Amino acid sequence: MGDNERALLTLPPRLGGMGITSPERLADEENLNSINLTSSLIEKIIAQDANGETEQNVILELKKTISRNRQSAQVESLERLKGVLPDDTVRKIHTAQETGASTG
Repeated sequence: MGDNERALLTLPPRLGGMGITSPERLADEENLNSINLTSSLIEKIIAQDANGETEQNVILELKKTISRNRQSAQVESLERLKGVLPDDTVRKIHTAQETGASTG
């Protein structure tokens, strides 16, 4: 199995993959996401601000942004893969993406 096929397997089922992620490839990005999500809490801990509350709306928006960025990167990866994978595999991807394809 080549790198392109492995990359295809990491995509979520809705994009024709299997959702088998590679933790080593995601570690740096997820670490940065974690740092960004917890930065306001860390600041309050360092300042010993026991009364301060984290702004849940800001955290919720940041989570939404992270999710949108992740989905966008997945779609970009799929489009790149469609350009390099054999036509037969691309047809199978389209079939896998059809409504109800991943339901049992």
